[in-house]
Amino acid sequence: MRSAIEEYYATNYSNCNLTYNLLASWQSISYSSRVIQLVALPFQILAFYVILYKTPIAMKISKTPLLINHSSCVIFDFVLCTLCTLYVFFPMYAFSFIGVLAWIGVPTLLQIIIIFVAMLCATLSYIYLFESRASSLLNNRFRITNNRSRIVYNCVILFPLILVLPFLFFVRLDQDTAKLDALKNYCPTREFFTTSVFIVLTDKTLMSYILIPLILFVLSVVGHYLFQMGCLVYYIYIVPSRSVSRETREMQKTFLISILLQTSVPFFVVIPAVTVFFLYSYGYYSQKFMNSVICCIQNHGIVESISVICVHKPYRNDIAIKIKSLKCQTTRNVIPVERPEGNLTKRQWQWR
Repeated sequence: MRSAIEEYYATNYSNCNLTYNLLASWQSISYSSRVIQLVALPFQILAFYVILYKTPIAMKISKTPLLINHSSCVIFDFVLCTLCTLYVFFPMYAFSFIGVLAWIGVPTLLQIIIIFVAMLCATLSYIYLFESRASSLLNNRFRITNNRSRIVYNCVILFPLILVLPFLFFVRLDQDTAKLDALKNYCPTREFFTTSVFIVLTDKTLMSYILIPLILFVLSVVGHYLFQMGCLVYYIYIVPSRSVSRETREMQKTFLISILLQTSVPFFVVIPAVTVFFLYSYGYYSQKFMNSVICCIQNHGIVESISVICVHKPYRNDIAIKIKSLKCQTTRNVIPVERPEGNLTKRQWQWR
């Protein structure tokens, strides 16, 4: 006997009059995510190499934060591109997983937890990159001096997420009924019926309210990011320590500019997601555009790794030296050598 959702697909879905489009299908995300992961891998390995082995003594205090940040970003990108690849149905609060874990039958709830934890670790690692540097300034009155205080500080950043917990009680356990309710408002692509879809909420009022804690969390992250950046700017540029030499101060300024460029990467990646919500507020929905946004977010790994290599001068110089040395090794000089043979002179070519 067919379920209610299968019956709907067989009898009513044809009324949606949707034509197949590769860009709107699950294949567009699945295939592109694998390609993105393969392209990102060598850059991620190279970034690990320069952080571990080419960090100069002057940057030693920032080596661990850089390593934690890059490791967190690599894990998040691996989860998003390979393990728990997302196919989001917008404007429904629904999604399905089309990654490796879904293929081997890992429960949806466990995949949600994995991708959520990976995202939080990557987010906090960007703030830690600034906070650790700000805490190294002895004249910073807001510096964090021990791990216990750092744990409390991170809990404060994550506090708005606690407000999301009450909404978990409104998640529909009967997913078939939730899918039928969601279909009253929007005609999704065929993947809604052919993949394992998880409906978070169907009530429009609750959908509006759940945005409040999520927006508060984003504001908390951005606020603490700006606060730590402000501390660095204030104590390096405005009231620098008199006990620090001029050379050290210039190095601090250079590193500040470098991590500003490095940490700007996620903000550029988030722009497409913000655009989706902006268009949604005006009633425009497009699965093709939603898939494109997911692909843009998946490119975070490539951009983050390249930024680590390029924005920090010691890493950039080391890579440039290695490229030049490879060019020199492949260049061969040709020197003509003459050897007399009887009345004739035979010219030979010697490679060096």
